[in-house]
Amino acid sequence: MLKSAQVLLDDAGRLVGGLEVMHDLTALRVGEGASSVVHAGVATDAAPVHGIVGSSPAIRTLIEQVERLAGLGVSVLVTGESGTGKELVARALHHQGLRAARPFHAVNCAALSETLLESELFGHERGAFTGAFRDKPGRFELCEDGTILLDEIGCLPFGLQSKLLRVLEDGGFERVGGTRPLQLRARVVAATNADLDQLVRQGTFRADLLYRLKVIPIRVPPLRERREDILALTNHLVENLAAAAGLRAGGVSTSALGALERHDWPGNVRELRNVLQFALVLAGEGEIRPEHLPVEVTQLAAGTATGAPDRARIEAALARARFNRTEAAALLGVSRTTLWRHMRRARLG
Repeated sequence: MLKSAQVLLDDAGRLVGGLEVMHDLTALRVGEGASSVVHAGVATDAAPVHGIVGSSPAIRTLIEQVERLAGLGVSVLVTGESGTGKELVARALHHQGLRAARPFHAVNCAALSETLLESELFGHERGAFTGAFRDKPGRFELCEDGTILLDEIGCLPFGLQSKLLRVLEDGGFERVGGTRPLQLRARVVAATNADLDQLVRQGTFRADLLYRLKVIPIRVPPLRERREDILALTNHLVENLAAAAGLRAGGVSTSALGALERHDWPGNVRELRNVLQFALVLAGEGEIRPEHLPVEVTQLAAGTATGAPDRARIEAALARARFNRTEAAALLGVSRTTLWRHMRRARLG
């Protein structure tokens, strides 16, 4: 809060009262497109650049790479641990380049079987296989002059790798069951959290495909390598999560922020987002404090166990896990048996 006061005088100059105005800086906007959000008593510039939040040297380097590569048509391989924001980088490459007005398609190579993935990428002709009752264009066609992201490229079945290599090398392909030659016009961006060089050595990933994909590699740093960005990320995420839930962001206390900054974040930004969403369930529109954070975060910060979670935290974890006790226990950082003991002490059914 920012307070200002003014004395009120009548026409004769006599004191008749006073006026105090309080400004809530949580939603203060400074300049065009930038936001300054106050949490934990600290004001930070939380405006994302191309959707990427942070100002650490690692993130500045990443943003510079995106800006240099956005206008080019070459293939890019985005690498990084799970939860670091690889798809966000791929979208930034698309939206900051000349293809921004064209389609962006993301395909998870780990989510489909080889047959379904082939049909998803290349399309198929009617009668190509059982259940193919009509012609279906694939993502390579639907992308037109846009961008296609091949996420989890390390999980691409070996049988499809040679077909993808051909597409990347000469731009030509056909639908499954078809003979009409089609031409790839989209830019291909691949992403992975796997060590593709190791997969090549193991014989599960083609070396020639790897060389073709990583014409230009971009590495997204894990959150533990850019702890100085945690404050800006926390402000950004809390504001967005609160807005999505119809809440007014109440801020994050200094002690809670300290716990967040000391955590190792094996799940990276995705884990941070989940932790803050959990904390908002408990804090509501109040300030997020250490007791609102999952136990695995506060335990590491304190260096010792913080004791049993209270009834409110157990209920919030159960609600978030839709009363799946295994998932609720994981949210609280305890075993399922330990959760059962805590529930019994709190007299929860």
